[in-house]
Amino acid sequence: MSAAPSQICHFCIPAPDMEATAIFYEKVFNWSVQRNVPAESYWFFSNGDGYGGAFTPAEPNPDGLSFYLEVAEIDDVLKLAEKYDGETVIAKEHLGDGYGWRGALLDPCGNLVNLHTAEREGQIKAQAGDPAPISHISIPSKDMLASAKFYQGMFGWEYHENVPDVAYWFWNNGDGHGGGFDTDAEVESELMRFFVEVPDIDEKLALVESLGGKIVRGKQHIGKDLGFDAMLLDPAGNAIGLHTSERKSE
Repeated sequence: MSAAPSQICHFCIPAPDMEATAIFYEKVFNWSVQRNVPAESYWFFSNGDGYGGAFTPAEPNPDGLSFYLEVAEIDDVLKLAEKYDGETVIAKEHLGDGYGWRGALLDPCGNLVNLHTAEREGQIKAQAGDPAPISHISIPSKDMLASAKFYQGMFGWEYHENVPDVAYWFWNNGDGHGGGFDTDAEVESELMRFFVEVPDIDEKLALVESLGGKIVRGKQHIGKDLGFDAMLLDPAGNAIGLHTSERKSE
């Protein structure tokens, strides 16, 4: 029996101005932010989709790794974003039959935030007033096949070659979200990044180099009840965190 695909469990968002960023995501997307928890330079947020993550004081790159938030009405969110010092960069547009609508904005620190509204049954759908969930993650890659094979070998993610087109390949990690490998995005190694939950970090680190990746930092204990993590680069140079929980559910 094959192992289940590894799930994304945590997302880091660059925020040179932590307070302004926290207010923006609270007001525009109804996220919950824990200021100074677990540290002054790392504030946890919860967005209601099971991912969660943290704001950290780094400089953003709007052309790198990006995510999509599922919202009930894109036009309403774009108006609200400008009230809280965001900037519209893509007005609402239709993606094509069955793919829904998208829009995009820059948050107060300059991070690109893509917006999506589903039109098909079975897709993640948002309700007005609820925290906006992350529905899609775009991972920069100049070698699509190398990236696809890496994430398949490391984490068991499925990929769809040349779907929906040659410059953007869909991937699915089994948790209902998924995303795409994007040839038009810039690679970044120290900015926005995500963490993947794995049962054994050492076991995954042993696979990294054979699949074209690079270990940046080996396994370390984060702190009481926070578990263990490690950092690596995928073949394109994107930073990925590995995480193993310390507390086991009863």
